[in-house]
Amino acid sequence: MVGTRLNCKKNADQDVQVHESVFCIKMIPTNVVTPRVSFKQLLKTSITMDPYQQFLYSFVRVIQKRDVNLRNPIYILLICLFFPDGIAGQTSDLAAIYPRVDETVSQLLFEQGASRFSMVDAFRTRSVDLAENHPRLTVAGDFTGDGLDELALFDDLLYTPNLNPEFTCSVVRISRSNGDRFIPSGSWFSILDTGLYFDNVSFSVAGDYNQDGFSDIAVFYNDPSSEQLHIYVLESDGTTFSEANTWYTCQRNDFNFTALKFACSGDFNGNGKPDIAVFYNYFGTAPETKQSVFLFESDGDSFELLPAAYNATKAEYDFSDMKFASSGDFNGDSYSDIAVWMKDPSGLQTLVPVFEGSASAQLFPATYYNASVSELDLTEIVHAVSGEFAGDAAPDLALFYNNPVSGSQEILVLESKITSFASPEIGFTT
Repeated sequence: MVGTRLNCKKNADQDVQVHESVFCIKMIPTNVVTPRVSFKQLLKTSITMDPYQQFLYSFVRVIQKRDVNLRNPIYILLICLFFPDGIAGQTSDLAAIYPRVDETVSQLLFEQGASRFSMVDAFRTRSVDLAENHPRLTVAGDFTGDGLDELALFDDLLYTPNLNPEFTCSVVRISRSNGDRFIPSGSWFSILDTGLYFDNVSFSVAGDYNQDGFSDIAVFYNDPSSEQLHIYVLESDGTTFSEANTWYTCQRNDFNFTALKFACSGDFNGNGKPDIAVFYNYFGTAPETKQSVFLFESDGDSFELLPAAYNATKAEYDFSDMKFASSGDFNGDSYSDIAVWMKDPSGLQTLVPVFEGSASAQLFPATYYNASVSELDLTEIVHAVSGEFAGDAAPDLALFYNNPVSGSQEILVLESKITSFASPEIGFTT
């Protein structure tokens, strides 16, 4: 447990004026009939910034052309991924949350149709009504168990009671989907920030860790003033989250969360137990510096740290050169894999190695895609996710890309070829 849980929740219909937008993009192959929207399971994509750096990207309004622009880095850009649960012929959707210049906050849904994405206005509200002070922690999952994914937003909520000192709560708000709209559903978790301070959370990862049919949220808690580190799990019962239950504890000198580069959810050894894979970037720059990937395997009420699933050095893969990671069964062998976007040591190539899962709980990297920087510049990729964008049940990759040649902002899709990814195709441009 973490501190004392308070009733700091703010009801969804309390003081919230709806004048914010959410847009949806959905892609459906012409030869396949699919549901309008199917939000079932999330593969969370980690943002590859320092755990303590508030990474921010954004969409900016272009009033006379489009309502959204992918380029300007002043405002926050968050991408969440929705996709059906491995049903052939169904496709993934994308969601983004960002504040606008008019002091409103938007939740965007990107829906796929025919061969391109389209954008649907799904929800907008005032920034003061739906603030999000920790955008990098945003996750999506089926927290209600209704087959549709919801958004979980992390916020700091200040209370100023009459004649009493003010205090701040750490709050997780839920936005529910009804298929093509987001509906604010109030606070599902709240605690005094002295008990759980969101600035100290290195990563948040959604998954059904207790296997009760509801997605939960695991947070890697890294208090810089403490030598003890924790993984807390907010367990959903379909209507609210539990208190922050301790599922794993370690000493900083044994396993330092500050060294973590990515955290991805999946079943990497195929034993039916949910895992979290973390890339451990050992401190140092020498080629012989160790680089490892570890699995935290769920036992239903705790995590077990398994032996390293990947062990090598920076001479083979330097985690410092990696920018994005997302999980999925890319080679179709029923084991979750991890696709990583990185540059090569020369900086002239953009690479996508896939760390392939196996029954032995070992990850084996293989290059699935490479291109010259002139073809695809890693520095211009705003965000990268994985999902079934081609409708063939094989996870593909999608990029939010600032094209340095054309000056346009694009969503690029790299279709899976089982052991490789095809060249990028433009799915959306502005």
